[in-house]
Amino acid sequence: MASVSHPCLLRLLAICMTETPQLVTKLMPHGNLLDYIRKCGHALPSRTFFLWGKQIAEVGIFSFHYFKTCMILLMPIVKGLND
Repeated sequence: MASVSHPCLLRLLAICMTETPQLVTKLMPHGNLLDYIRKCGHALPSRTFFLWGKQIAEVGIFSFHYFKTCMILLMPIVKGLND
């Protein structure tokens, strides 16, 4: 996952394996998106929400293709281990 690169994604820096695993990313000055929308959403134009939705969809499609590629590469290895 650390090798995934997309302009709409935060880069994963590390994972803390505590009782509740936590992802470490770069500092987000406004906090997470959900809290930001709850706090400032009423003042944002609808175009902003549209662009965020578009970016989220692009990342979803990108992630699907990335993981599909990983599975294609790993399937022969997994199959070989099970033979």
